[in-house]
Amino acid sequence: MSYIKLKAPAKINLFLDVMGKRDDGYHDLCSVMQTVGIFDTVTVELSHGGGNIDVLCDGGVPSGRENIAYAAAEKFLEKAGRRDVDVKIVIEKTIPFCAGLGGGSSDAATVIIALNRLMKTSFDTAALCDIGARVGADVPFLIKRGTCVVGGIGDIIRSCTPMPECAVVVAVPVCEKISTAEVYSKIDAISAKGSADEMLSALSECSLSKMGKAAFNKFEYILPETSGVFEIKRALSSLGANAVLMSGSGPAVFGLFDDVKRAKEAAMSLSEGAETFICRPTRRDDFILDESE
Repeated sequence: MSYIKLKAPAKINLFLDVMGKRDDGYHDLCSVMQTVGIFDTVTVELSHGGGNIDVLCDGGVPSGRENIAYAAAEKFLEKAGRRDVDVKIVIEKTIPFCAGLGGGSSDAATVIIALNRLMKTSFDTAALCDIGARVGADVPFLIKRGTCVVGGIGDIIRSCTPMPECAVVVAVPVCEKISTAEVYSKIDAISAKGSADEMLSALSECSLSKMGKAAFNKFEYILPETSGVFEIKRALSSLGANAVLMSGSGPAVFGLFDDVKRAKEAAMSLSEGAETFICRPTRRDDFILDESE
């Protein structure tokens, strides 16, 4: 048996626009995405067998076939042409579930990275992203990681200027759930537009304040005014965040601070009404925690 334990990072959307619906029923996206230092832990064990896959996950997240990590392992084994191994996946959750932070997609991406290393298949990043695209929209980006512009249905990815160093406060409103399927069903009626070019220009200038002006998430325009998302956004802005935005389809909200002390104070002040995290942007490391010989 061989195994590897990896950290799976969360993501935030610095910019997110949803374009028209495609003929296949999916929507094209334009997003600027960033991985951040909130991590699940994913352990993948490989042993001789007959292609069985077992997924165990805590935190109230489904295990087995209902977990997206199962599909990631299945698609990888198909690509590798291997049915002589069994795969066991154990996921320890920290990233909030269904919050717009890409936790499940990151777990799936990390499984693909882990199996490529364990099986010594030597697939390059593009090949891994092709596998990921068959699993979920955010999976290819969460294989590549860092700062990227993402288009299509998540399958078109290009690198851009890395996000400047800063403190990131992530807050998930307590008891607020947002249905991704529901917001997508309403998105075509929203005419609001942002400019990804403005966000890319702000990144090139390493300017958090300009990032704040360019920050845009079309899904925010679907939410009712009473949503806790807006309460947290107002609070983060008043507490000194340079940029404040909902991530993905929510309800997680992030604020970017150039001062760690102010970030800690902001997280503390929000802690009663939200689950809060303080982290930093992450780069493209493997995040290996442990590995067998």
